[in-house]
Amino acid sequence: MRTLGETPHDSDSQRLTDALAEFYRVNDYGEDGGASARWVRVQLKPLPLSFYIPNFDARRHALRLHDIHHLATGYRTNLAGEAEIAAWEIGGSCTTYWAAWLLNFSAFCYGWVCLPRRAFRAFVRGRCTRNLYHEGWRDGFLDETIARMRRHLELDQMTPRARLSDIILYLVWVMIAIVTTVGIGAIIGGLLVGVARLLAN
Repeated sequence: MRTLGETPHDSDSQRLTDALAEFYRVNDYGEDGGASARWVRVQLKPLPLSFYIPNFDARRHALRLHDIHHLATGYRTNLAGEAEIAAWEIGGSCTTYWAAWLLNFSAFCYGWVCLPRRAFRAFVRGRCTRNLYHEGWRDGFLDETIARMRRHLELDQMTPRARLSDIILYLVWVMIAIVTTVGIGAIIGGLLVGVARLLAN
């Protein structure tokens, strides 16, 4: 969803409200994780690339759950970690959080191409655990410790071996992610070309 630095190694006994504050500070997301920003800068570290996207409400609502997922799963906020958490969230379903689906698809495609084993393991893990998109936000989450949240999401259990159904669903989601990502890219590219032509006339 957003790729920057690293996720801090938090103590299991640390409350999520404190862990999130440290997470935002370490990754330079701002005190509120960027929730109040109108535009969000996405940096593709370690690559020297960055771009801005609008911080629409659907993204804000998904992102606060996504950030807790980072802390609970241990997936980092670099390119590899974002590919893994995208696969994990897609494996468990982003339910009605359409912004989470769209923002995860590009990282999922990257993971499938560049980190196929890690992305597949994360997808299978997501199929066997829970995520917060099924519950929606509750302020009480912030009072939980990381350890309790991991138990709540069943992340403290061993991930079973992949089944044939996991492989089939993984490939189906890969195809959906590719088609969606390419489609969105084509739409954005077309709009940019149209704007450029209007400005040139």
